[in-house]
Amino acid sequence: ATEELRKLSQHGAFMSSLFNVLCSDATVQVRQLAAVVFRRKIIKSWKTYCESDRTALKSSLLGRLGQESDATCLRSVMQIVGSIAKHELSNDSRWPDLLRFIESSIKTNDPKQVECGMHLLSIACESAGEYLSEEYNAILTLISNTVASAAQNPDCAYYSVQAFNSLIPFLGDEQAVCSLVRPLVPKCVQVVKLLLEHDESRAAEVIEIFESLIETEVMFIAPFVKDLVLFSLMIANNSDLEDDTRVRSLVLLQWIIKLKKKAILKHNLIGSIIEVLGPILIAPIDDSDSDDEAGFIGDSADSHTPLASALHVIDDLALHLPPEKLFSKIMPFVQSCIAGNEAHHRRGLLLTLACLCEGTSEFIRTNHLHSFVELVCRGAVDEHPKVRNAAMFALGQFSEYLTPDLNQFASEVMPIMFGVLQQLHQGPSSSSMTKAYYALENFVESLEMGILPYLDQLMGHLLSHLKTTTDIHTKELLVSAIGAAANASEDKLLPYLDEILKHLQQCLSTLDKNNTTDEDEGELSVLHTQALDTLGVLVRTLGKMNPQLPSDCMNLGMSLLSSETNDPDLRRAAFGLFAAVASLVKEDMAPFMPVIVKNMLNSVQSSEGIIPHFTDEDDPSGGVHNFSFLDEADLTNGNHEEEEDDDDEGVNGFSVENSYMDEKSDACESLGELAKHSPKSFEPHLGETFEEVFKQVEFPHSDVRKAAIASCGQFVETAYSLKSGLYGNLLGQIFPVICTTISKDSERLVVMSAIMTMKEMIEKCGVDTFANQEQDLQVLMRSLNEVLLQKAACQDDDGEEEDEQQAEYDEMLIEYCGEIFPALAEKLQASFLPYFMACLPTFIGKLVRIIAWKPICSSSERSFGAGTIAETIDKLGPGGSTEILQHVVPRFIQLTRDNEAEVRNNSIYGLGVLLQNGGPAATQHYPLVLGSLSQALVKEKSRRVLDNILGAVARMITSNKELVPLPQVLPVFLDHLPLQEDHDEDPIVYGCLATLMQNSEVRDDLKVMSRIMEIFAAVSVDDDVDISKC
Repeated sequence: ATEELRKLSQHGAFMSSLFNVLCSDATVQVRQLAAVVFRRKIIKSWKTYCESDRTALKSSLLGRLGQESDATCLRSVMQIVGSIAKHELSNDSRWPDLLRFIESSIKTNDPKQVECGMHLLSIACESAGEYLSEEYNAILTLISNTVASAAQNPDCAYYSVQAFNSLIPFLGDEQAVCSLVRPLVPKCVQVVKLLLEHDESRAAEVIEIFESLIETEVMFIAPFVKDLVLFSLMIANNSDLEDDTRVRSLVLLQWIIKLKKKAILKHNLIGSIIEVLGPILIAPIDDSDSDDEAGFIGDSADSHTPLASALHVIDDLALHLPPEKLFSKIMPFVQSCIAGNEAHHRRGLLLTLACLCEGTSEFIRTNHLHSFVELVCRGAVDEHPKVRNAAMFALGQFSEYLTPDLNQFASEVMPIMFGVLQQLHQGPSSSSMTKAYYALENFVESLEMGILPYLDQLMGHLLSHLKTTTDIHTKELLVSAIGAAANASEDKLLPYLDEILKHLQQCLSTLDKNNTTDEDEGELSVLHTQALDTLGVLVRTLGKMNPQLPSDCMNLGMSLLSSETNDPDLRRAAFGLFAAVASLVKEDMAPFMPVIVKNMLNSVQSSEGIIPHFTDEDDPSGGVHNFSFLDEADLTNGNHEEEEDDDDEGVNGFSVENSYMDEKSDACESLGELAKHSPKSFEPHLGETFEEVFKQVEFPHSDVRKAAIASCGQFVETAYSLKSGLYGNLLGQIFPVICTTISKDSERLVVMSAIMTMKEMIEKCGVDTFANQEQDLQVLMRSLNEVLLQKAACQDDDGEEEDEQQAEYDEMLIEYCGEIFPALAEKLQASFLPYFMACLPTFIGKLVRIIAWKPICSSSERSFGAGTIAETIDKLGPGGSTEILQHVVPRFIQLTRDNEAEVRNNSIYGLGVLLQNGGPAATQHYPLVLGSLSQALVKEKSRRVLDNILGAVARMITSNKELVPLPQVLPVFLDHLPLQEDHDEDPIVYGCLATLMQNSEVRDDLKVMSRIMEIFAAVSVDDDVDISKC
C-alpha cells in the first residue's frame, strides 16, 4: 500500500483525488489516512496553487467540517485548516471566512456545533496565533463567553482554554487586551474545577494555562496569585485525585514560588503551603516503592509522585524566600515530625531538611546545624531502611551546602558511614547502597584535608571491595568515591595511586564490549564513564608526580574518539579527561588538538537528544504514519521552497535528554579549558570554535548557556594573551551578550556565571575589555545596577512591595555583582569612582542590621557590603575614599562590635583602607577609629580579626604616623605580632615595621627594637609568610 501511495503521490491529479477520498470514502480509516497525507502534501506545496484554487480549497474544507461525522477525521480536517491558516496569515493574506465560520458555529444552539467551532479555534490559535493580532479582542471575547457557560458544555470550555493558552505568548499589555484577559483567569479556574469532575486528565492539562500566564512578562496574573496558590493547594490536598493531577498542581505552585515570590510573602501564604505539604511529606511509607521515585538523587529519578513534587516545592521555597520567614512557618512541622513515633514521620523530616539546605545554608549553619546533624546521624542508624536512605540523602545534601561548618562533625559522621557501608556490603547492591555512597562521596570531598585521619581506613574499604565485588553498579560507586577521596586529599593519595590505576584499568578493559551481554552494557557504560571521570581527577591532583599518567590518559582518550562511540556520557567524560591533561602538559597538546577540537565541536553542534513529539496523525516513527517518501516526491517535483519553514509542522513539542545536554555543556567548558591551558596550540582553532560555541549562548538549556558564555569569555582572554587579531571581533560579539544576560536572563545561576565571566575578562584584559570605552562601561554598569536594585529578569520585579529580607540565593546574586567592583576599580582607577559612588547607597544599605528591632540585613549581607566597599577603595588607591568617609566610617565603627566575626573582620579591614586612601579628609577620623580598634583588640577572640586590627593600625601608621600616638600604640601593636592567620596582611604590617625602624624615636628605643627583631626572626622561618612580598 505504501508503494502504491508513493507512485500515486507523483501523479498530477493526486491531490484532487486525495481530497475526494477524505470527503467521500465510506471507511473512517481511509478518510483519516487521506486527511493526514493531504495535510502533509499541502503544507509543502501551498505556494504552487493559484489564488482561485486556494480560495476554492479553503471553502471546501470549511464545508467539510460541517459534514464530517467521525471525531478523529474531523480533527484531521481541522489540522489541515490550521496549517493553511498559518500559511495564509503569515504571508499577510487574510481568511475572513475562517473566523466567520468559527463565530457562526459558536453562536448556534447545537452543542456539538459549538464544540466544533471552539475546537477549530483552538487549532487555529495553536497554528497561527501570532498572526491573528488584529482579531485578538474578538477571539478573547468569544473565549470569555464560552467559558462563562462551561457548565453546559465542559468540552467546549476545554477547547476555549486551549485557544486562550496558545494566544498568551503574543498578547501585549494594551489596556483593551488586559481588560479582556484578567477576567478570564478566575473563569479558567472554574473550568478546571468543572473538568476535575467531568474529565480529570483534561483538567490536569488545562492547569498549564496558569503556568503560561505566570511566565509572560505582562502582569495578567498579579491580582490572582493568592487565589491560584490556594487553588493548587486544594488540588494537591485531594488524595482522591490521580497522582498526575496533584503533581501538575504542585508544579504550578513551584512556578508561582519561583516567579511571584513577593506575592507569596505579601499574602502570607507560606503557612498555608506548609499545611498542605506536611501530610504529603509524612504519608505512610509504601515499602514496594523505590526511593528513587521520590526524586531523591539525580536528574534521571522519576519525580511524578506527590511526594517528589512536594519536596521540589520545599526546595523552591528555600531557594526563593527569606529563610527567616520560611523557618518561622516550617519549624512547627519539623517539631511535630521529631515528636512523631512512626518511621514515616522520621523519613519526611529528613527529606524536608535535605531539601531546605541548598537555599537556606547560612541560616541553618547559624541557627540549626547541631540539631539537624544530630537528627541525620540518628536517622542513619534507624531500624527502617527508608529512613536510613533519607538520612543518607540528607547527609549528602548537607555536605554540598553546609560546609565548611559541617566538617566539625567528621568524628561523629565518619564512623557511622563506615558502619553503614560495611553492613550494606554484606548484601546485594541496592538503592540503599547508592544513597550511602552519595553521602560518603559528598562528605569526603567537603572535608578536603580533614579526610586525612580517615584516609587509610577509607581507601582500605574502597580498594578491598573494588577488588572483591563483581557487581558492576557497586564498582561504579566505589570508583566515584575514589575520585572524591582524590579531590579531598590531593597528593596525600599518592601511596594508593598504583593500586587505584590497576583497578581502573580493569574497569576499562571492557570498553570494546566484545565480551559483554546486552543486559550488562548499560551498567558497564556508566562504569566506564565514572572510571574516566576519576582518571581526570587523578590527573589533576597527582599527574605532576606521575608523568606517565597524563600520557596514558591522552592515548586512552584518543582511542575512545577513534572508536566513534555513540554514548554521550562517554564522550563527555573523554572531553573532561582531555581538559585535565591539558592543565598539566600545556602546549604539548598540539599534536592532538585538531582531532580533539573537531570532536568537541561536533558535540557542540549536535542536536542529538532533542526529541520532537508529534500529533498522533503526524507521528513519523513508522507504520502507516511514516510519510517521509512524500517529502522525496516534493523534492522530485521541485516543491521544496517552504521546507525549512515547515520543519515543525505537526510537532506538539520537544523533550530533551539530559545526557546529551551534559555532553554539549561539557564540550563547551572543555574547549574553554583547552584555550586557557594550551593557548598557542589552540590558536588555529580559535575563530571557528568561538563561532560555534557563540551560537549556544541563547540555548534553551541553562547549563549550556552558562557554559557557552563562560567559554566565549575565555576565548576572548586567550585571544588577548596571544595578541591575536581576532580579539576585537570576539570581544565585540560576546560583550553585549554578557551585559544582556545579566539583566535579561531568567536563571540566577546563568546570571552569576555571566558576571564572573565579565569579571575574569576585566582582570585579564583590563581597560581593553571596553572597546568603546565609556559607552561600553555604561552598558555594563546599567546591567549591574539592575541586579543591585533587584530589577533584573531573574529577580521577580513584579511591582510588589519590596521585602527587606531576601532569599539567600538572591543575596548571593548581589554578592556576585559586588565582586566585579574591585576588579573594575583596579583596572579603571579614578575613572571608575563616579560609577562606584552611584552604587554606594546600595552597599551602605547592606551594613544595617536592625531598624526598630526588625532584622534588615543578614550577616552575609553585612559582610558583603563592608567587604565590597573596602576592597573597591583599596583598588582605587589614594584619594579613593575621600568623598565617602563621612558616610561609611561611622557604619564601619558600629560593625566592629557585630556578633559575627566575618562582619567584624571586613569592617575593621575597611576602616584601615578608608583612612589609608582618604587623604587629608581622613585626619579627623583618626581618634575615633583608633579608639574603636583599641576596644576591639581587648575583646576580640578571633585570631583572623585580630590580624586585621593589626593591619588597620599598620595602614594608619604608614599613611599618617603623626596622628598615631606611637608610644601608647606601638607596644600593644608589637605584643600581638606576628600575624597568625590572615597572611594577606603580611606586606602592610611588616612593611610598616620596616619603615618604623627608620624612625629615630623607635630606633633609639632598645626594647621596641629588640621586640621588632624578634618578630622578624620568627617571620623569617615561617613557611606561611612570603618574605619577598614584605
